[in-house]
Order: sequence, then C-alpha cells, then structure tokens
Amino acid sequence: MRPAPRADIPAAGAKAAGTVPLALLVLLAPLAVLAVWPQAFDLAGAPLVAQAIALRGPMAAAAVLGAGLAAAARAVAQRAGVPRLRAVATWVAVWCLLVATAHLTVLAVRGTAGFGAQIPAPAPADLTVVLAFNTQGQVSARQIADLVAARGADVVALPETSSDTAERAASLLAEQGHDYQVLAEVLSGGANPATAVLVSRSMGHYEVTERGPAATFVASGTGPPLTVVHTLAPVYPDLGGWSSSTSAAVAACPTRPGGIVAGDFNATVDHPAFGELDGCVDAATIAGRAGVATWPSFTPRWFGAPIDHVLVDPRSWTVVRAAVLDGPGGSDHRPLEAVLVPR
Repeated sequence: MRPAPRADIPAAGAKAAGTVPLALLVLLAPLAVLAVWPQAFDLAGAPLVAQAIALRGPMAAAAVLGAGLAAAARAVAQRAGVPRLRAVATWVAVWCLLVATAHLTVLAVRGTAGFGAQIPAPAPADLTVVLAFNTQGQVSARQIADLVAARGADVVALPETSSDTAERAASLLAEQGHDYQVLAEVLSGGANPATAVLVSRSMGHYEVTERGPAATFVASGTGPPLTVVHTLAPVYPDLGGWSSSTSAAVAACPTRPGGIVAGDFNATVDHPAFGELDGCVDAATIAGRAGVATWPSFTPRWFGAPIDHVLVDPRSWTVVRAAVLDGPGGSDHRPLEAVLVPR
C-alpha cells in the first residue's frame, strides 16, 4: 500500500519559500543604501560607485527597468507554481522601486526646477553673473561672444577652450562695446588641455597667480579672487588624480575668502570633495537647481550629471538664482549660470 502524503509537506515548502525574502532583506538593505547613498559607507569615490552615483537619473531608470523585469519573472513563477522564485522576484521588484524612488527624491530635493524652461537673462543691476561652460573645443568664438553678451556675464569660465578662441570672443565682444580681459592656462598633451576665462573689466584687473592640478588656475587682482576649474575625469585607473584634483578645486573656495570658483569639476555634490566646502556654498544647490544635469548635453536634463559648479563664499556673496542653460555649438556640456549679489 502506498503511504498517504504527509500533510506537513506543503507547510514546510511554504516555510522554506518564506525564508528567502528574509535572506534577501539582509542582502538587499545594505545594497540599497550603497546604491542611493554610498557616502554612508565612505564609498562615493570608489571605482564604479563614483561613476554610478553621479548619474542618479539613469540609476533611477535602470531600477525601474529592473522592477519591470522582476515583475515579469514573478508572473512566470506564479504560472509555473514556483513559490520561492515568486517570492524572490517580488522582493527584488520592491527593492528596485524603492531605489528608483530614493534617487528621484534626492534629485527633487536638490532641485529640478527649470527643466526645459526658457531662462530670462538677468536684469541689469548690481549683480555679478558667472558662467561656467566647458565648450569641449566645439563652440566658436562668435557663439561664445553671443552667449556672453546675451547673459551679461561678468565672469566666464571656459574649460576646454583655447586662448585663441577666448581672445577672438573678447574681440567680438569689444565690437559690441563690452570690455573683457582674457586669461588662460594651457597644458601640454591631451585633446583639449586649455582652460580660459573672460573677466569683465568692471571686475578689476587680474593676473594668473597660481596654477593648480589639471587645467585649473587662480586669477587674482583688484577684484575677488577667481579660480577657474577643469579637473581630471574619474577614469580608472587614475581615480587618485581625479580625487586630488577635485579636492583641490573645492578647497580653493574656503581658502580664498570672498572668492568665486567656477568650471567643470567632473564631480557632483555626492562625491567626497564636496564634503570639504567648509563654509562655502554651491550656487546651484542654494538656488534649487542642483538636480539639473550639465552633462551630457544630448540627454534629457534629468538624465545626466550636474558636474559643472559655481562655488562662492556666502559671507561675501548672496546667490540670487542659478540656471542650466541650453548652450550653443556642439559641446557635450550645458552652461551653468549663477547670479550673485555682493554683500
């Protein structure tokens, strides 16, 4: 005679399936923190993590896609009668949705206002307008001059812009009655090693007084000290160079009271260097625009990385507003504009 099936087998199977989510929770909880806030583990500058955390929009999109795939796997497991796989798929879907929500929440808190909006030019007043625009060597002198004239910028940081292009832009601006001084730093090697700055004569007379890592330099004179930034990119295996160059760029603000630091930092406020602001502020963060991507320009504004910055000493400057503009030419960066009032 065939023995009767044991009544406790289904219960045991259900119990075994139920242990899977608990094990997953132990694994997925720290992974969720790592995916959304690697600063908690001091890993925001680690390989792969440094690149991923700069792209919160794509991370959110990837998490939503993962949730969809997990939901499909759950449906397959449901039809196949595999409770353990169904439980795993359910928890993975929930984890993905939580991660996506967390990334989007961080972007919303930092500020995403102005997506696709037309940004009016600052009205003439006692304002200082700062533009940071990595032209990638793809923006002509005429296009730079037209942008500067339209925005009424006083300080224009131009990473990956040759001194010749900056000089021609200044000449074109002079034809329109705008007087700018040109300073530049040129390194040997690299595709676009130059960094330039246009400074309105109304700011005073400047000279390059210090050269920093990569193509970063300090201009000092009768006005507030200016640091024009272009750091190394976070490309393996030279993450050490990226880390030191970004730290030096951020540290330029608190070490030069009253100064303005602007350019391409190749880092977002999630990266370790921005823990060294020490009293200075990121203009886009203060103005509620720090969630708007400045790179790459060919993706939606919510999808890229806000790696261009204007840093100021709040004891000397009040941030009136900031905006990410649509830039001319073929650069992969968007210009960042900060409007400041001297205290």
